Amino acid sequence: MLSDKKQVCVAVVGSGVTGLSSAIRLQERGFDVTIFASDFPPNTTSDAAAAYWYPYNVGANRRVLDWALATFDEYVRLAEMPGSSVFLSPFYKLYAEESDDAWWVEGIKQCQRLEPGAFGCAYEVGYQMEVPLAETTTYMGYLMGRFVGGGGQFQRVVLQNLDEVPDAYSLIVNCAGVQARALLGDKAVYPIRGQVLRVVRPEGLERFIVSYDQGSTKTYIIQRSKDVILGGTAEVDDWNLEADPATAEAIRERCIALVPALKDATVLEHKVGLRPGRKEVRLDLEPLAGDRAVIHNYGHGGAGFTLSWGCAAEVADRAEAFCMESILG
Repeated sequence: MLSDKKQVCVAVVGSGVTGLSSAIRLQERGFDVTIFASDFPPNTTSDAAAAYWYPYNVGANRRVLDWALATFDEYVRLAEMPGSSVFLSPFYKLYAEESDDAWWVEGIKQCQRLEPGAFGCAYEVGYQMEVPLAETTTYMGYLMGRFVGGGGQFQRVVLQNLDEVPDAYSLIVNCAGVQARALLGDKAVYPIRGQVLRVVRPEGLERFIVSYDQGSTKTYIIQRSKDVILGGTAEVDDWNLEADPATAEAIRERCIALVPALKDATVLEHKVGLRPGRKEVRLDLEPLAGDRAVIHNYGHGGAGFTLSWGCAAEVADRAEAFCMESILG
């Protein structure tokens, strides 16, 4: 282990699912990790996420698919662990017309194509499969518990730039999400505003996920153990964190059209989050002054949960390589 060779203190910037997953993998490789963030669960963008496995609002390329499939496998393992709040759920992905959005299905085992009309709504293309679902109300707490149990520490701070991370940390892992735009001046990062409703789960409904794309309008229903998430929106360059009543009602009506049993479901809360959009996920190592370095891990769009463990493993690999180079150099 690296701790037998050299103790390296790592600062992870950001406490969403990307930051926590990266921090845990780094701990498992023997690093001393502290998370720096302005907010922690349950007050992160990840806590508002739908959090089912699906490469959404993220670049379609082999690297992304590899991260996604590695994460899929990890969630399958987590689903067998009590307390993880990860479950495998039937998933129906529907498109009103032929779409190139389904590039990711090639990697899914036992994915079946649905005949038009099989689900009861007008769609041209449909797929049925089983995918992982993380119930964020408890999954984020589970990740926090793993990190703390591994000796992890937190510092609540608003960073203006990475130079403000203390010199004691020779390696920084930047998981700042949409805030990377201000933190680094990376204008390639932009917000993708998502608004959802959380409603009471009607009696008798089995757990499942359905996502229906009608052009730019995306409707999804995620049935969890005690509630149902109704979504959603994907509003580019919108920084507004206030829930819009008209948008909420439109979401509700679209979801009821798909699942009429939701008509009388009581609304528990409205949630808004800003997905970190970017043409390509940034995951690379950048040298800094004073023999320090930063590993960037941001720009995951709407696929933070979907890519989290795959990206975390690559972060840990790059951290080990940086440490070995420091020792040998």
